[in-house]
Amino acid sequence: MGISLTAGMRSNLINLQSTARLMEQTSVRLNTGKKVNSALDDPISYFTAKSHMSRASDLATLKNGMSESIQTITAANTGIESIISLLEAAKAKAESAKSADTGSGYITQSIELSNVAIGDKITIGGDEFTAAAATNLVTGEFKVGDTDSATAAELASVINGTVETDNDVDAIAINGSSITIVIDGQDMVAGDVVIAAADEDKFSESFISASDELSQLQAQFNELLDQIDSLQTDAGYKGTNLLQASDTLTVKFEGTNSLTVDGFDADSNSLTVTDATWIDGGSITGDITNLENAIKTLESKASSLASSLSIVTTRQDFTSNMINTLTTGADNLTLADMNEEGANMLLLQTQQALGTNSLNMAAQTAQSVLRLF
Repeated sequence: MGISLTAGMRSNLINLQSTARLMEQTSVRLNTGKKVNSALDDPISYFTAKSHMSRASDLATLKNGMSESIQTITAANTGIESIISLLEAAKAKAESAKSADTGSGYITQSIELSNVAIGDKITIGGDEFTAAAATNLVTGEFKVGDTDSATAAELASVINGTVETDNDVDAIAINGSSITIVIDGQDMVAGDVVIAAADEDKFSESFISASDELSQLQAQFNELLDQIDSLQTDAGYKGTNLLQASDTLTVKFEGTNSLTVDGFDADSNSLTVTDATWIDGGSITGDITNLENAIKTLESKASSLASSLSIVTTRQDFTSNMINTLTTGADNLTLADMNEEGANMLLLQTQQALGTNSLNMAAQTAQSVLRLF
């Protein structure tokens, strides 16, 4: 046997059930912040918003790739700037070399005495010097002392007091039994000192390494060029080095859109700047020209990289804005107005209270029948 409700009670009950469903829906929206939580709520808005968010996610991944590409290009540009600095420093060395003192490769010569005895001979700068007794010395003779050091001092004194036939000889230092000499203050050459075969065990000669300005500048120039190759190798980022022609950077944008940045060789050989062998002013000028051409080449490459960087940066900004646009669009389709939903909940609670009172009043009408018994 079924239970039959009065028309008033059934109407109030239906209204209460409807209010409860609306309160449940509003409660979910308040908890999630969304008015569309599934396809059942609004299939068109739900799937449209999902498509927007999926695209935004893909763009975020591409944006990360663009950020890494920017760093790769920046690393290459930093390498170019550093290499240009080295080339400019090398150019300054070459400019200085134009007026530098040149030489044959040796500036001084050392003569070592060992057990020199009376009669031993050595020829220096075209003049012969003979070891002799302590008395009655004539031109070209030097006294044999008690030790080789004393004899070396006597020979140095005679050298400095002699007006030589060919070139002026100066003994500029005495270190024990060793005498350091220069001839006319110029670089030494083989043959400036001649030792007879019979006296080779008495005198020995050796050149002292060059210290002329041109040689020093050339060595510094070559060292700067060597550093170019080191810088080129170190200019890579995450395995990609745009200062090597074998490396290429591909920056992916949305869809099939992309940008390819080709690398180039920035080593000294590719830039046509090689170690200097300066013989005259012409060879120095040629190296300066090569340096200037290398700097122009690098500046051109830097300009190209700057253009690529500008494109990638612009696309990165565009991608960021597009992600924001898609996210906002998805939110507009799915997010709930919290003020509106709060007001709805307050009104529904009021309606529920009123409905409960109405149902109670309808029940009281039915209960009045009991009073007849």
